[in-house]
Amino acid sequence: MSDPKQDGSTQSSQNSSPSRDDQTTNKENVRKKITPKAACWNHFTKFVTEEGEKRARCNTCDVTYTMESTSGSTKNLNNHLKACLKRPRGNTSNPKQSELTFVKVSQETTDLSTWVVDKDAVRKALVRMSLFDDRHLDFIAEDILYGFNTAHRVDDKWRLQKRIINFCPISVHRGESIGQAIKKCLRDWGIESVFTITVDNASANSVAIEYLRKKLNHRNVSVANGKFIHMICVAHILNLIVQYGIKDATVSVDRVRGAVRYIRASPSRLTEFNQRVKEEMIDSKAQLCLDVPTRWNSTYMMLKVVENYKRAFESYVRDDYNFFLDLTAGDGVPTFDDWEIVRRVIKVLEPFYHLTLKVSESLHVTSHSLFEVLTDVHCIFDGWQDCGDLDIISMTSKMREKYNKYWGEGNKVNMLVYLAVIFDPRCKMIFLNFRVNLLFPNVANDIMKMIDKELHCLFNEYSSNARRIELFEGRSSSSTNLCSSMEIDQSAMKTGLAKQQYLKKNKQVGLESKSELDRYLGEDEEVNNSSSFDLLLWWKMNSPRFPILAQMARDILAIPISTVASESAISTGERVLDSFRSSLTPLMVEALVYTQDCLRKSNDAFNLEDYVDELQTMEDGNI
Repeated sequence: MSDPKQDGSTQSSQNSSPSRDDQTTNKENVRKKITPKAACWNHFTKFVTEEGEKRARCNTCDVTYTMESTSGSTKNLNNHLKACLKRPRGNTSNPKQSELTFVKVSQETTDLSTWVVDKDAVRKALVRMSLFDDRHLDFIAEDILYGFNTAHRVDDKWRLQKRIINFCPISVHRGESIGQAIKKCLRDWGIESVFTITVDNASANSVAIEYLRKKLNHRNVSVANGKFIHMICVAHILNLIVQYGIKDATVSVDRVRGAVRYIRASPSRLTEFNQRVKEEMIDSKAQLCLDVPTRWNSTYMMLKVVENYKRAFESYVRDDYNFFLDLTAGDGVPTFDDWEIVRRVIKVLEPFYHLTLKVSESLHVTSHSLFEVLTDVHCIFDGWQDCGDLDIISMTSKMREKYNKYWGEGNKVNMLVYLAVIFDPRCKMIFLNFRVNLLFPNVANDIMKMIDKELHCLFNEYSSNARRIELFEGRSSSSTNLCSSMEIDQSAMKTGLAKQQYLKKNKQVGLESKSELDRYLGEDEEVNNSSSFDLLLWWKMNSPRFPILAQMARDILAIPISTVASESAISTGERVLDSFRSSLTPLMVEALVYTQDCLRKSNDAFNLEDYVDELQTMEDGNI
């Protein structure tokens, strides 16, 4: 039998003390909710899936991660935050956090300084780096041709501006398709009035220009009814002239080109060649360069350099049997006669090379110099015709034949070629008349009459537009002011001064009745033939005296006479669309090309020699 006290004590103890399960339950009920302390939880939200799996969702991009890890690690969440593309990159905790850097104070000492990371500036720098990545174009779809347009104008501050406004694929390279692409470009940019369009002499371009002329005339927005709209690139015509002239020298040029290609094929050959240059005591630092056979200007640059190393090449032929075998298997080894022909080719090409550089100028206006170039070429032919060298005479005879095809008749030249000369205050009509008589002595008078007629018609068109603008703006026209100046003070009739006042005002009317054009042509020519003469600055300074002529000068002088500088867009396209970017859409390619052109400095001059290697790449890729 048990002790009653003991039993009561036991029962009391059992009634007053809760069970272990009850203790655990009570502790869970009173335990406070623990807030996650890891910083990543500021950017993630916990949730449970329908299957009961615990996961965390990124608040920015909605990517989810599992939370079933027994270790409670948040490493995967932190790694995501570092790579999340949609997460803001700013330093929200301390946006002005500084970094330490060493600043050079002098040649001997440096100082410790701080700088703040500007992530917006870094982002812009990365964009610029991407746009100006100078990698060549290694891939372009063979069934797509890219066309591009550049707009040229002289702005209100009398600065020449050139901008790429179109770089798009043209699936069908026909005249009407090209014309439609240009028309769409003009419409997208809101360009209403078009003075000229400069293109090369391809037949498809001629069809495209005629298509545009009709469309613009239908809308009545072209200048002079599109009479001057078609301007043929002078550089392309010079190219045809030169290529036709040196055709007979092709074999000799090919042999020299083969020799250059062999030397440039490996570093060891170049090293050995340079050693022979030293042995022959040739004083030249120019590097051997290959040309693009269809670009005569690059051929000239190649031959100009090679001529200096003639003795080194001859030494190579004597001592290197592999060199001899390699060239013999190709076009052959350059002979003494070949080097003589090359010397003559260089002599013929040199003036044309400098003329091409002149018409391809990108920083200054060039339209006023085109007629001067035509005259210079004519004089070059006349000079070589009596040089006594039969090979050079043969070359120049062929060149003159091609020259006459395009520029032999004065009435077939775009009239703006003549009018642009008149807007050079150093030339005007006197200089133009001299050159017209030099080129076309038999029909010079007829051509000058035609030029005078076109000049006055164009001036009248600009004058009419100016008057319409004045009336629209509510300003008094010059005729109103003229009439008011004719009013005679009636009180003067009583003082006996009527006669003197009448004669004075009548003389003033006689001066004011002359047009701007007559006054400009009547003034003496500027005596300044220095290369520093700024034509646009002269018109800027004199625009208050000749407001209508100044507007004409802005339009005429801005006309590009060559597409060579504009064709640098091809090189821009090469850098934008390479083997790593071959999947870019045409719209993105155009955006990148246009943006890169806008970011380039406006004072970057175009240097023809800089594009020789790129032309070689284009030639090898049949672009």
